[in-house]
This record gives sequence, C-alpha cells and structure tokens, in this order.
Amino acid sequence: MLGSFLLTIGVGLITYGIVGGGLYFPVFSFGITDQFRQTGLLGCLSILIGLLLLRGKPAFSPNTIIFLPFLLLLSHNQFSGKAFFSHYFYVAEFLVLLALFFVFKPPVDLILKFFVLVLILGSGYNYFRTVGDTLIFSDDLPSFYYRFNIILNSNFLLPSYDPFWNMGTNWTDIFATGSIPVGLLFYFFRPLGLFESFNVFVFFIVFVLSFLTVFTVSRILKFDKFSTLIFLILGLCSSLHLFRWGLKYGTLGYIFSAHFCLIAGSILVSWNKNATALSKIALWICLFLGSFWPLNILCLVPLLAQVLIFNGFSINLVVLLATSLALPIATIFHGLIYSEFFDRWLITRDTGYVFHHGIKELLRNTLLGINPLILFSVPFGFLHVSNSVRLLIIGYLVAALGFGSVLPKLELSRVASHLGIALAVPAAVYISSIFGRLNHFCKCLLTSMLILSCLQTILVFKNASFDTFSVLEKPYLRFIEWSNNSDQKRFLFLGHMLHDFSGGHLAVLPYLVKKEFVAYFPTHRSWKPIEIVPVADGRKTHKFENAVDAICPDFLITNRRFWKRIISKNSKIKKNKYRRVFHFGPFSVFKRASTCHVIPFSEALKVRLNEIEFYLPEDQEFVPVKYAFNKHLKVDGCDAIIPVDVSGFTLIGLRNCSRGSIRIFNSLQK
Repeated sequence: MLGSFLLTIGVGLITYGIVGGGLYFPVFSFGITDQFRQTGLLGCLSILIGLLLLRGKPAFSPNTIIFLPFLLLLSHNQFSGKAFFSHYFYVAEFLVLLALFFVFKPPVDLILKFFVLVLILGSGYNYFRTVGDTLIFSDDLPSFYYRFNIILNSNFLLPSYDPFWNMGTNWTDIFATGSIPVGLLFYFFRPLGLFESFNVFVFFIVFVLSFLTVFTVSRILKFDKFSTLIFLILGLCSSLHLFRWGLKYGTLGYIFSAHFCLIAGSILVSWNKNATALSKIALWICLFLGSFWPLNILCLVPLLAQVLIFNGFSINLVVLLATSLALPIATIFHGLIYSEFFDRWLITRDTGYVFHHGIKELLRNTLLGINPLILFSVPFGFLHVSNSVRLLIIGYLVAALGFGSVLPKLELSRVASHLGIALAVPAAVYISSIFGRLNHFCKCLLTSMLILSCLQTILVFKNASFDTFSVLEKPYLRFIEWSNNSDQKRFLFLGHMLHDFSGGHLAVLPYLVKKEFVAYFPTHRSWKPIEIVPVADGRKTHKFENAVDAICPDFLITNRRFWKRIISKNSKIKKNKYRRVFHFGPFSVFKRASTCHVIPFSEALKVRLNEIEFYLPEDQEFVPVKYAFNKHLKVDGCDAIIPVDVSGFTLIGLRNCSRGSIRIFNSLQK
C-alpha cells in the first residue's frame, strides 16, 4: 500500500511541477533554487522508493489518485490562482463534500445527471443575464458579426467590396478566419433580432455546439451511461482555454472547425474495415468543415496516417477524397495569414514562443487552465484506452508543441482549448473504471470535484472567471443611437484602434449604424500603432488637412488625449472650426464645419455592399470619387474607371461620364 501511495504521489508531483511551477521546501532544497527542479526531484524520489517497495512492478492506488489533486490544489497559490479551480471554491467544495458524505448520500449517477442539467440551465441563464439587452462585444466577436453579414448580404460570392469601411474595403480575411461555414449557419439565427441573434449564436457555438460535440463523441466511442456522464462534465468543463477563445477572444471560426475535427477524430478512432457508408460521409463532412481552420486538420494527421496504412481500400478512398478536398481549401483560405510568421521564423529563428521561454513554459501554458481532475487522471487513463485514442491525443500534443515552436503564444493557447476535450476521453474512461474501487470518502470527494467543475463553468458565463468577456456598454449604445439620428454619413477614427471600443473591434459599426467609417483597420491587422492620417504638428498640419480632405469625413472621433489636444488647441487646425458635438466613454466626436463632397457634381448618392450609385445632372469629363479603388471595380455610364493617388490614398477617378445614372460595382459579384 505504501509503495502504491508513493508511486502515485510521485506522478502527481511531477505533473504538478510542470503545470503549477513547483513546490518550495527550504529544508530539502540542498542549494537547488529552482522550484520546478525541487518538485521534480521529490517526485522522482517518490517514484523510485515506490518502485523499490513494489519490487519494480508499478501499482497505483485509485484512492490516492483522486485525493491527490485535492491536496495539491490546496497547497500552492500559483496553480490554483491560474488553473481551473480558484480559492473561492474551496469552501464550496468542503460544503458539498460534507453534504454528500454526511447528509444526502444519493446515487452518484442521479446527482451527476442533475448537475449536468444545472450546468446547461445555469450557463444559459448567467450568460443571457450578463449580456442583457445589449450585444456581446469581446475582441473579435464584433468582427465575426460583421463578416457573417458580409457573407449573407453578398449572395455568398466572395470577396466583397464594402464601401462602408475605409472608403471601400476588399474583405478577403473572411477566408482566413474560417467564417464561411459559421456565417452560413448564422443565417438561421438572424430572425431573432439585431442583437439577440448574435448573442444566441455565440452561446450556441461556445456551449451548445460543445455539448453536442462531446455527446456525439461519447456515442461514437460507445461509452456506457456512467462514462458518458463523467465525459459530459469533463468535456464541457475541460478548460478555461475554450471559454477564453469563445467568449473573450471570439474566434468562432476556429471553435466551429475544431469541434468537427474532434468528431472526425472520434470516427477515425472507432473505425474498422466494416465502416458504413454513413460514417464515411460523416467523416468527409467533418474533415471538410474542419479544414476551414487548417491547423485543426494537422492534429488528426497521426490518426489519418493509421487509417490509410492499416484499413481497407474503400476507407482509404474516402479519407483520401476528404483530405484531397479539405487540405487545399485549408491551404488557400488560411495559409497566407501565417506566411508572415513562417517567413520571420526562417529568417530569424526566434518567432515562436518556445524560443523565448523554453519548453517548460511551453508545457505550462499549454496545460495551465485545464481541469486538474483531467490532468491527474490522464497519465493513468492512457493505460485504459486504445492506441487510436492515444494517437488522437498525441496529435493534439504534437500540434501544440509544434505551433508553440514557430508561432506566438496565442496559437498555443488556442490548441489547448480543444486539447482539454481530447484529454477528457482517457480521463473519463479511467475515472469510470476505478469508481467502484474507491472508498466512500474518495467517491464523495470525486463527485464533489465534478460538481465544482460544473459550478465553475456556470460562473464563467457570469463573467466571474479569470477571463472575462465584454458587452456593448451604455455609452456606446448612446453613440450608435446618436449616429443613426445624424444626417451625416462618414466618420473618421483618429488613433490606432484595437479593443478600445467597448472591448471589441470597430468592424460591426456600419452594420449597426448604417454609416460609413474610416479607421486604420477595423479588425486586427497590426499590433504596432499606426495612424491612418499624418500626425498634425506645427510642420505637418497641411499634410493632416490634405489627408482629411481626401477622406472627406463629416466627423472626427478619437479617444486619444493627443488628438483631442491637437484638434482643440492647435491654432492652424482650429481655423477649420472643429467643434465637439458628442461625447461617449473616453471618445469625443468633433464635427467638421468645412464642406466636402464625396462625389462632386453628383446627386442622389446610394451606397450598398458591392455597389455605389449616383446621378449626374450633366456630362463630366472627369469625376473624382472619394472611395478606394479596386481592380475588380467596373463602371456603367462612364468610359473608364482609373486609380487616382490623393494624399497617399488610392481613390477612384471616372473619365467621360454621361448625364444620368452612374453605377460603380464589384465585377466579382455581378
């Protein structure tokens, strides 16, 4: 018994040292100052002594395996402060444990079913109560909302020319972000309303689709009822990474794609030479949908290789068909966005996170945030699953390590969001297999930890976790209402905008306001602050004014004190009579008194996606149009459309225009 206990403690200490940073025991330090090495040393000594007592035959104590995460979570602030459980849940865990152990003593399967229901209802209630009657607005979520509307309003023909952003933007990042299949799914939610449709859709992708994915995987892998219950809880409560990327960073395209890759992985795990036609079709669909974020497909390479090598020709054929269609799409759609990273890596060899922080930090940031109950069960669960399941998990681990070597830290965390669900498979199998051998105290402790996983996840949707999401706050709603009531049509944002607008990007504003906006870029393009117009000081005032004239805005908007001071106090600019007319949050809106015509000589200007239409009362030899030129633009009513450089902006020029209706349109959408 002592040998089994020491062996289990050793495995737990090493795992804890990698993830949590290590324990510090000054008495036993022996001059070693690195905490991780101390924990690893203690773990190795514990394993060595345990093996000696067991005469070299490994044997683990199930009671110790369940009790170990609880003890270690209480022992170190660094682990508990960043991982799935926090200090505030220790009291709750203790109370739940007492209730289970001394009072209720209900059947475990019954109480787990009840808390799965509590998890579903509680998460939905907290989320919609937190969002309220406004719009979830974290990081990339407003960008996805706008991309969805671009997809649905462009007859599904891409790329689209959008005159509402930056005087005309060619939206090609729709491909790279995996927005297309998610945007088509959003079509069914649009009747719910402007804000409600997207709020419900985000919850569907982050939670409901996660639930359906975990349940589908359990059915494909043929889990029994008790294993399914445990896997549902561990899968839905697998990590904070999933909710970070779903609710905080808002990468809906990635999450959608990764879910289907997990289902494809489970199909490959359970596949044999007698696979049905339905399973082959399901695999193709899942691989195809997963390919819209191609890094997810790379996680399945070990499993795909196994199927191609060890199964029959018909199975090989469907896998080859799926990958031959999916991977080229993935390469085209998503490859360009990472070309910059790989180019820098080939030149400097220091792009990746691992080059700066080392392999230990790479592992810690991959595993940190994953449910500790999963982490401590996985090493033992590996002994209870098939080789195919091991290949599935190895694929995710290799992908995480590979991406961490060449890509920034964010990509590493992104892979970890679904690594937790993959790791929940062996964890659930192992926990269900040993549950009957646990003593009553450890059964209650394990059940309470599963319950606390549900409670922690519910509070994530209440915005009470370490990673919070933001909503469109009241000052910004007032700006949207004010803008809708304004007769002016074009707004210019000064300063580099990232998440300054209520925690999210600006991209969705034209859809909410039905006005034209100009900014450096409404979504992520560069972390480096770059101004869309030259900075106006005593020597460059004319350059600033020329750039503003080229953009031709009715209002200037900024939240930078630098720009507010220049607009308000610079004597040369002040002559143009900029007047502050509105204030919301940290932003000030300045009205530009000088007149400016977006299209001189024109009347009845109508702007739509992929189209600009106006009326000329008489023939004109040349008409300057203050919208961005694109090589795919064509014109009806004029002889030619040409690019014209104005103060650093490439705008549209029209030659030999006849009296009447003039129409500029995107030829790719005709």
